[in-house]
Amino acid sequence: LEGAVYLEDEWQITPRLHANIGLRASLWQADEKTYYNLQPRLAATYDLQPNIQLKASYSYMSQYLHLLTTTGIGLPNDLWVPTTDRVAPQDSWQIVAGVEYRRNKFFDLSIEGYFKKLNNVITYQEGSSLTSIDAENWENNVTTGEGWAYGLEIFVDKNFGRTTGWLSYTLAWSLRQFDRVNLGQTFPFRYDRRHNLKLVLIHRLGSNWELSGNWVYGTGLATTLPISEYQASIPGFSGRSELAINFGEKNSFRLPNYHRLDIGANYSFGKNTKSHTLSFGFYNIYNRRNPLYYRLSRGTRNPLNPRGKQYIEVSLLPITPYFSYSIEF
Repeated sequence: LEGAVYLEDEWQITPRLHANIGLRASLWQADEKTYYNLQPRLAATYDLQPNIQLKASYSYMSQYLHLLTTTGIGLPNDLWVPTTDRVAPQDSWQIVAGVEYRRNKFFDLSIEGYFKKLNNVITYQEGSSLTSIDAENWENNVTTGEGWAYGLEIFVDKNFGRTTGWLSYTLAWSLRQFDRVNLGQTFPFRYDRRHNLKLVLIHRLGSNWELSGNWVYGTGLATTLPISEYQASIPGFSGRSELAINFGEKNSFRLPNYHRLDIGANYSFGKNTKSHTLSFGFYNIYNRRNPLYYRLSRGTRNPLNPRGKQYIEVSLLPITPYFSYSIEF
């Protein structure tokens, strides 16, 4: 059972200072336990000059669904699980500050910095994974910790002329810490991507044709891979041993950096109250093989690789055409 009430007020404090104040009250009932949370939000803008605006905000949030993310060999999986009487809801607080510059309402530039603290986030315990849990025992296979996310975002928008578009860049960190994972040491979260760059360009040809291009670049996702293996004896079983795998530090490897270029064209036509649009183009036009995960392969043995094992990158989206037709009344 979930319920929430939200109150919000727009407040013009001075001719230059504007604030948005809100408070959200929520509850979640799980089995015999009920959780209550008050979540305040405050956002303020100050007009330093007619075309320069300062911004700042604070928010406290609570969430009753948890995300379990796998990292390592094989296809990554995200699993959503609920708050229960044994697993508390996660909460976070975030502060943001920035400045926005507008040039004659046709050109925008904004720079923002943010910091976010997360509590009661969960992850798999050491030795547990998606295949080892089910709806009855998953609470026994997770552990609770905390997280941090912070960074800087830059956004440039051009919205006049026949050629428009925008450019964004984010420098970001996303970290996690669990007492019972990675020997209690802080490690990068799977979606910790140091650099993210996006460039979008749209060019209008006359009144009917529109060309577009979209290029994205991002630091590779963090993942965990085995770094060695060895035979370990089992206490109490004389002469018996098992193969043990050493994974090293959590998420200490990175997938290759991700980038791709999408191009497309739109042809619009119509009369009276009907508007038709034909869209076509290509995703990943230069066929970048961005790996989604690694799999372990046993190849031909050689003196440098006596066990014949190697990691193979698995990619899912090569160059892909698309076509669509839409009509609006």
